[in-house]
Amino acid sequence: MRFLLEIIDGIRTEVGYDFTLGLRLNADELLDDGLKIEETKQIATKLDQSKKLDFLNVDIGITGRQHHIQIAPLYVSPGHEVEYIAQIKSMVRTIPVLGTPGRCSDPYFADWLIAESKMDMVGMTRAHIADPYIINKTLEGRIEDIRPCIGTNEQCYNRIGNGLPLRCNVNPSVGFEEERPYEIPLANKRKKVLIIGCGPAGLEATRVCALRGHKVIAIEKNKSIGGQLIHASKLPGRADIGSLIRWYEIQLEKLKVILLLNSEVTYDLIDDLIETTQAETVIISTGAVYDKTGYTEFTGKGIQGINNIHVFSPEEAIYLTHISGKKAIIFDDEGFEVAPSLAVQLAKNGAKVVLVTRHSSVGQAIFSTLQLPFIYRELSKFKIEIYTNSIIERIERDFVIIKNIYSEDYLEIKNVDFLVPVTYKRSINELYKRFKEKVKQTYVIGDARAPRRLRNAIVEGYSISLSI
Repeated sequence: MRFLLEIIDGIRTEVGYDFTLGLRLNADELLDDGLKIEETKQIATKLDQSKKLDFLNVDIGITGRQHHIQIAPLYVSPGHEVEYIAQIKSMVRTIPVLGTPGRCSDPYFADWLIAESKMDMVGMTRAHIADPYIINKTLEGRIEDIRPCIGTNEQCYNRIGNGLPLRCNVNPSVGFEEERPYEIPLANKRKKVLIIGCGPAGLEATRVCALRGHKVIAIEKNKSIGGQLIHASKLPGRADIGSLIRWYEIQLEKLKVILLLNSEVTYDLIDDLIETTQAETVIISTGAVYDKTGYTEFTGKGIQGINNIHVFSPEEAIYLTHISGKKAIIFDDEGFEVAPSLAVQLAKNGAKVVLVTRHSSVGQAIFSTLQLPFIYRELSKFKIEIYTNSIIERIERDFVIIKNIYSEDYLEIKNVDFLVPVTYKRSINELYKRFKEKVKQTYVIGDARAPRRLRNAIVEGYSISLSI
């Protein structure tokens, strides 16, 4: 304690008492031999009594192996650090306590924390990245307009951890504030814009086009908007992704966009649709679907004998229920969250699951998002059988052969009831060429252009709309 106070004294000597000085305090280091909450409460009391600081900033954990707790992803409910911070707050009398409650992006929750004296100030870092106007919108009574952080950590912590500039999965302006301003400028000329497909790319295009003053008609073949976001939100622990869909629903309703659901656009309808809407601009955002042949870029072909087994796409497998006692193989070539999340989902529904991945570890592509500790825990809990560095070599009627891509050893897996290949996405963009022949200003965006990640879709939806 003496050493800490000497450090604070040294800093005060340099900056004086008219300079705001705070200290980050780990309420509990979460280590067997680390500081516990009872010890840090005593430290907080002495720091408060010293009158050398202007505030305390409190969280939990201290080492890199605890980052998944400190910067928790969507698998963790908001507020998991609150009670630690509240105990520190109870010991402090003269200076404010800034707490990082954990995944707090709800102003109502933040207000409650302060009202209940859990802390004096609430840290909401990722919430401000997703929407830097969160405080202004709250003060204006527009909480429903706050763009939600969905907690994937994919474009914030993941990128920073890999030495890359900060970005955001849901906010296309982050890092490009001049090129992609938060305040959408009105277009010089108002146009009639037709948008086909209401996944994330189409939704962002619809929102931005409407804000620019264009008359927008958006068409979606399914009964609700969201596209792949709907499927993603159904996977275990990933329900918060659905908050982005709800945000778009509210924004499009406020903008009075004409939204046609349960309306599939086919070739024979194109001419009538263009004539009826008088569309001057068309945006094709019809997304992509997983290919069921098991094609991978690694092999350059589909799986030999794929017709010898029942195959479900990931989009189909999410909703499988009557599978108790069935044996499933999930073949992952992506390295993202879909395959392991599906493995857990199927196992929860009673299936015996084998997860085969070409990568050296499950979820290799999302290593730095801090999601894997939670995913691995579930894989272990449900006893998922895992084979890494492996591909499916071929499928016979009674068994499946997998191959280690380095040792070239083969393994036979028997009594498999169905296969879910999580390998390759195929763009759905057949309408683009026909529309382009009819309407010169026709664009294709998002996964319909090339299957990628959520941020790519939202950025393209924003960027193309800013050019119209």
